[in-house]
Amino acid sequence: MPIACWDVLLGDEHGTSPAARGEALAAFRELDASEVSDALPLLAAAATERPLRVLAVLGLVCLVNPLFSQALLCDDVLAYAVPNDDKNTDWVCAFAHMVGEGASHPMLRQHLKAQPRIQAWLGETRAPSDALAAVCMDLVRIKLAIPTDAKTTPSTLDLSEDMCHALYERFAAFVRQHHFAAPKDTAPWVWDTVTAAQSDALEGLYYLASLPALRDAVSHDASLLGKLGTLLSASASDATRHDPGAPSSEAFVIVSLLTTLVAYPPALSEKEKQIDALRRSATKRGPDDPRLAPPSVAQRVRRVVEAGLVPPLVTLTTRASPQLHRPLADLFLSLVTEQDSALRGRLLQLGVCRALLWLAQQSLAALSSSMDAAHLIPFQALAKLTISMEPALMYGVDGTAVRAVVYLAILFLTPLSSLLQVFEAALALTNLASMSPAMATAVAHASCPKSDHKTVSEAIVPLFLQHESLMLRRALTELLCNLAQDEGVFAHWSGEAERDTPMSPAAAPASMDTASAPLRLHTAEGRLRLLLSLCYVSDDVHALALAKAASGLLATLSTSPVTCELLIGLPTHAWEPIRALLPPPSLPAFVRLCHMAWLA
Repeated sequence: MPIACWDVLLGDEHGTSPAARGEALAAFRELDASEVSDALPLLAAAATERPLRVLAVLGLVCLVNPLFSQALLCDDVLAYAVPNDDKNTDWVCAFAHMVGEGASHPMLRQHLKAQPRIQAWLGETRAPSDALAAVCMDLVRIKLAIPTDAKTTPSTLDLSEDMCHALYERFAAFVRQHHFAAPKDTAPWVWDTVTAAQSDALEGLYYLASLPALRDAVSHDASLLGKLGTLLSASASDATRHDPGAPSSEAFVIVSLLTTLVAYPPALSEKEKQIDALRRSATKRGPDDPRLAPPSVAQRVRRVVEAGLVPPLVTLTTRASPQLHRPLADLFLSLVTEQDSALRGRLLQLGVCRALLWLAQQSLAALSSSMDAAHLIPFQALAKLTISMEPALMYGVDGTAVRAVVYLAILFLTPLSSLLQVFEAALALTNLASMSPAMATAVAHASCPKSDHKTVSEAIVPLFLQHESLMLRRALTELLCNLAQDEGVFAHWSGEAERDTPMSPAAAPASMDTASAPLRLHTAEGRLRLLLSLCYVSDDVHALALAKAASGLLATLSTSPVTCELLIGLPTHAWEPIRALLPPPSLPAFVRLCHMAWLA
């Protein structure tokens, strides 16, 4: 239906039902460049009567079908689309908005940038006195200055620093002073000058915030941040009054702007750091701007919190469209990243935990159909909060903590998780397991459907052997200490689960011939030998903490006579870490004490 879809959206009387317009919009995605000739006479005819509608539809086509738009936006179309009256605010805004939407796509951006009519329009048009037209034209200048190879938020613009600051001042002044009105018609093919200018002003701030200097400028502008908070509150209210699932373009741009503002640089492993250094050397690229470093980001996070933006973000979360879930999750992750218990406590008071639990619920549903690591972001943010906060205060006693166990266990067990995410999940689960023996049991038996490991407790040893990180091994051992409150975990590690009779082979003392035998971690004896081997004292703070955790777990397990029997039967060399902690004559006495405890 090539011709019919144009007739519907360009405003012909037939086919004006919402269903017909939805079908027409879907048909635009399938248009081929060979069908441009069919559209040209329809557009030319409609432009004489409904020029603003034509420009609105052209902008929509640019967004949904860039390849077709590149062929469509030829000189014949631009001849009647480019404004010839600078004082016609609606026309200037509509054309600028259309070009801005087209410039969102790199290939189409290059095409538009090379058009003589657009170059002449930008070069010859004096700065509009009308604020609405000015912000729309300014956004065009920014978008056409984005490097063609920028696939995401650009880190540079092909504009002078002075120009970028001037553009920022104009956008910020517009947002601070303008009274943002609700759109009259949310249909994308219906032109509304005020709504378009409002959207363009916020989008301009978003692109400028990609520049380090202007990130700081936005974060220091308390008045601007306050206005953004007001707009977020209005978006949440609109979602409540109308369709809670309807996407809000203003809310999306504001959340994306704030996410850019507080984005931390990605954490790199040592190998990744070496690769990055080689790339910098090859491309002669200098060090990153210090304003992008974590200390500067942490300061911007605090300014965002102090500006009162967290409460409207929390309110918006439960009413937002699915398109907002990812940027909201990214934003909350940045807010809770700094390891400051006071800041995390304040965020908890402002309702961030409630928002993260809701986002985690949506991610859990999404993971059932799409194994995308991006779905883990709410789980990771929840883990960071759980590490620092008292779980009883954070989750209460209404069963919410059990929900958190489900989310954090997925972060711990799924193969999608990074090493950092597994580490943070282990710390968070340790905190939850400390609440009570019942919670320890819930954590121990929590599972993830698409994991290589059946439960959290069964994953500890494989993860311990898989990763050499002392910090992760310490976290896993501390988690196991708390999981030992569960009867099943205790029986597994103490050897009681292997004891069928008092003198069964599984529990019989090991012979001295096993001195050189490898650890058999499928047996309780092997697991106890592993714990003993971790008790070496070291000057390394993490190795020392690991030794303390392992010795504490051994002390807990030693309350079982079966464990004492197995410890006594271990070969002498297995006791070397303990021997190093005791004066020379003390080890035999210590072993005798274990034997006496077993006899008792």
